[in-house]
Amino acid sequence: MIAAGIVLYNADLERLHENIMSVKNQVDILILIDNGSKNIDVIQEKYDKYDTIHLKKLGENKGIAVALNEMSRIALSMGCEWILTLDQDSVCSANLIACYMNYINVPKIAMMSCKMKDRNYCLEKQEHFYNEYVEIEQCITSGCFMNLKAAQDVGFFDEKMFIDYVDFDMCAMLKRKGYCIILCNFDGLLHELGRGELRRFIFKKHLITNHSPIRRYYYMRNVIYYTKKHKEYISLKRKWKELYGSIFYDIAVIVLYEKDKVSKLQHAFKGICDGIKMQV
Repeated sequence: MIAAGIVLYNADLERLHENIMSVKNQVDILILIDNGSKNIDVIQEKYDKYDTIHLKKLGENKGIAVALNEMSRIALSMGCEWILTLDQDSVCSANLIACYMNYINVPKIAMMSCKMKDRNYCLEKQEHFYNEYVEIEQCITSGCFMNLKAAQDVGFFDEKMFIDYVDFDMCAMLKRKGYCIILCNFDGLLHELGRGELRRFIFKKHLITNHSPIRRYYYMRNVIYYTKKHKEYISLKRKWKELYGSIFYDIAVIVLYEKDKVSKLQHAFKGICDGIKMQV
């Protein structure tokens, strides 16, 4: 039994429909978890007719971690062994699950991801490799094919984090227990990272996500919490890159390129302060 899950929050109905239609016939059950969407009644009316679509309304925005845990537990209760997690605006290829199924017997496999294309930009240097897959340290939630027993083994997603770094935290927990995460060598997902665009600075293009002020808060808070939580697992080099590098880079991007600079910087600095205070 294979499941797919989508977390909903005021989804664009046309994009969501494209997403659902791309995946529903590839899995046994599609689980929609709603985080207090204003348009949930329209969504429910549209998809109630499908026996293989299960909708659960949380009533309020409880964050991505709570929603991911809810869909994981529902999938387990239905006898599913694997779940494909998707953002509400991602669209998967017609053979995504079939391709992933080729690798479910990789020793200690917990998660697998694929190559992705973003709707808003094209990177000059895509990651190229010649093997069928490579082992990686982490992957994002959208397009991730996750072993439910492995997720259960590490206690599921950390609900303290709400949003941002929830996926990387899960990856770190899995890796610390000896599980394997792989990147498969095929294009499997059309994705959208914020309102991403590429901007040139000092002879190099940089990705600008244009995330909202509240996302800046959670990003800053959670990258500090994540680094403290996994301090014994993360090498000094990675700690510098993931903690200090991420914070300085994000602040520079806001100052140089983004609108609403004052609000975003205020939220970012509050996130840093709260992240320092958070207990692991």
